[in-house]
Amino acid sequence: MSNSNRHFQRKASYFGEDSTSGGHTVIMYGDSTGYYAKWGSSDNKWEVVGDSSQTGNLDLNGELTVAELITGTSAITATNTLTASSNCTVTGALDVTGNSSMHGTLTVAKTLTASSNCVVTGELEVTGNSTFVGSLTVKETFAGSSNATVAGTLGVTKTITASSALIIPLQTGTSDALNLPNHGISVVGATSSGVRMHVLAAPVAGVIKAITCVELGTTATDFAKVWTGSTNVFFGSSDNQISYGDVNLSTLLIGISATQWGIIANGGTLETYTT
Repeated sequence: MSNSNRHFQRKASYFGEDSTSGGHTVIMYGDSTGYYAKWGSSDNKWEVVGDSSQTGNLDLNGELTVAELITGTSAITATNTLTASSNCTVTGALDVTGNSSMHGTLTVAKTLTASSNCVVTGELEVTGNSTFVGSLTVKETFAGSSNATVAGTLGVTKTITASSALIIPLQTGTSDALNLPNHGISVVGATSSGVRMHVLAAPVAGVIKAITCVELGTTATDFAKVWTGSTNVFFGSSDNQISYGDVNLSTLLIGISATQWGIIANGGTLETYTT
């Protein structure tokens, strides 16, 4: 038998040839039955039967799919998609620049930073700070023992638990007519140039929105007003504008549907929209 395609030498050993037919599957057996590591020549796949331990950084340029558990003592960085169908535990930092989908529990002991959308089907527990540049959707429970900042949309189907602070987006700019997002807190006002009309984005069922008026114009009619942006979207059943005739008045809303805001509390006056 020829061994011309097996080369053992100093610093490097080669099995097979770099061609479509000259490769070999490589199997390394352990001390017990069923213990082995395997690289397959036909599927170009590395397979480990048992645990795999990574003490340094793990850089993935493709997709990572985990059926059971990820445990990282250092940093896990995914430049594409990170998908975990069961539990994922990271004791260092988790930095995801693409989309991430977690079907089990994601536990991050330090910092979780997501620059795109993050969807967790199970529970999300963050013991350090978490920053989401995009949207965060949690289908079960979101538990944060430190600060959580969401610049996009935060959607939690069941429970939010925070032993420190959940930072809601705050929008200010009372001197200008604002386009108000349909979530978070917006601080509005008017100026001496007349009524200041602010436009609120359309509701989504279940979203919470708070609006506070802190400034009026110099005359009695320089009110701050907020309207729904459409004559077919309403506060309550029929009104589509809120007028604030004094400072320190607030409104708390909840989205009922794409065309209706439910009113939890309102210090302003409900009106029909006028320019």
